[in-house]
Amino acid sequence: MESGVVEILFRFDGENGRVLLEVAADRDPSSVGKSAQDLGMPMCTASVEFRARGYRALLGWVLFEDSTAPFAWYGDRPVGC
Repeated sequence: MESGVVEILFRFDGENGRVLLEVAADRDPSSVGKSAQDLGMPMCTASVEFRARGYRALLGWVLFEDSTAPFAWYGDRPVGC
């Protein structure tokens, strides 16, 4: 599986930020609630870099109705996988 990182730049409330998306083979499936049969499957981790503080730094991931993934994150510079 090919690994890689993608950078997405954004601007919100007068501050610049970026989202870093990394795709890599999952080397520890149990750490993210998966079974051993998922070893080596692609896993995407997204992290936010944003200088705002307090309520201005409260961000979240948007999930779509047709998504089969049961997750959502929000918080101060949230990280999702």
